[in-house]
Amino acid sequence: MPFSQKLADGFNLDTVTCEEFPMADWMQDDFVNGDGPPRNALRCVEGRQNSAAGSQWLSFREGTGQHSKRKCDGAMDQANMDCEYSVYERSKPDIPLTEPEPLDKFTVEMNLDNTNADLLGYCLATLPHGPSNIDPGEFWMDTLSLPNGANNFPLQNADNRYLIGAKHNDGWTQDFVWQCRLELFRQTGDNYDVGMYDAVDNSEVAKGSQDLPNDGDRLVLTPTNSKYPSLIVIRTGEMGKGGTPGSRIDFISSYTNDGSNPLRDFSFSTESQGSDTRFKKVDGSNPEKGFYCDVPNIDDSSENGPTQQITCYYPCNTW
Repeated sequence: MPFSQKLADGFNLDTVTCEEFPMADWMQDDFVNGDGPPRNALRCVEGRQNSAAGSQWLSFREGTGQHSKRKCDGAMDQANMDCEYSVYERSKPDIPLTEPEPLDKFTVEMNLDNTNADLLGYCLATLPHGPSNIDPGEFWMDTLSLPNGANNFPLQNADNRYLIGAKHNDGWTQDFVWQCRLELFRQTGDNYDVGMYDAVDNSEVAKGSQDLPNDGDRLVLTPTNSKYPSLIVIRTGEMGKGGTPGSRIDFISSYTNDGSNPLRDFSFSTESQGSDTRFKKVDGSNPEKGFYCDVPNIDDSSENGPTQQITCYYPCNTW
């Protein structure tokens, strides 16, 4: 759930798939848990574009269609003996090699012509906290525990672990994409009592209580362990009446307390929806969607006035 929230739900597309680079049958280093360079860079992309790219690659690999003049064939995971030329020969054809090397190498250049710029925001934007080639949506595997790749909900220690690029202490580092849970209790008088928890081991990370009488008022929970981001709770309206879900509440998981770093921060609300349906499914959604938060109707049976208990799961980078 935290991976789809952090890396896919922002597309607002019907079909989102995971793409890897280098591709599956390209030559790659062996994966080593928790050590060495990433084997693949991963990114959630629009499903139709992923399929189209796969079809183009297959055409190139097999020497068919627009690539029918290609003289090599077969998988790209080892030196291809069918090809007796090298990159050197391609770049300097006027200087022949006495013994051509049996290599199957090629150069990949990204052609953005006729693409939908709305889907390329991360690729084209210059980020405010780093060089333009750092992609907030790019991630890679650090630990492989489950061979089928499907992590549990809630996240468990035995699940696969993924990293994402992040800025920390004025330098670039790597954060784990982790999962946190918040428990929010609010009651008449606009009192907000909030607890933040590590969803993996259920340990309490931070806790706070405050009256938020005006729209835009904030309650900031600052964890004692600095590896966790703060949680900012923002009032958007009066609580509301019994028997209704009440006013929306906004949240920001942030190391800067302002949500200004797209690599590390995450904004959501009690109305946020995504592709993971395991926590709370959105009734009647097609394709199926899931809520980030369980928001029961306000209970007005208490002698102290209306109350409401809200639970949310969200991605929290840790380092």
